[in-house]
Amino acid sequence: VDNCRLFVGGIPKTVVREQILTEMQKITDGVQNVIVYPSANDKSKNRGFAFVEYDSHRSAAMARRKLLRQIPQPFTLWGHTIAVDWAEPELEVDDDIMQQVKVLYVRNLHIDTQESTIARGVPEDSQPVGTCEENQRLC
Repeated sequence: VDNCRLFVGGIPKTVVREQILTEMQKITDGVQNVIVYPSANDKSKNRGFAFVEYDSHRSAAMARRKLLRQIPQPFTLWGHTIAVDWAEPELEVDDDIMQQVKVLYVRNLHIDTQESTIARGVPEDSQPVGTCEENQRLC
């Protein structure tokens, strides 16, 4: 499988997407996009990692090789040694299988979140949301 996306870990949590994109474009070729997920506790911070998308598998492979170099010292960004690996591609799930899904797990919700709030978050073009048969909070 030709993978065009790298996982980059060890990023300071205060660095924003635009800074990551700019820095990765300076040091590697073919950067198309950067995906950053916010911290669950503080939306102004990232989770300490990002996914960097390249225009081709070759560009991603060359960037991976460059970022993994250890000699004369490990590669650092913003004063932090970074971890780099191939991002695991998301599996495409067939529509027939998705029709059989009966359980939705949602994490990091506020304790007062209601079922109706979750239902409003489901895209309108998806299948109608059924009624909740069981509600269980996991701590």
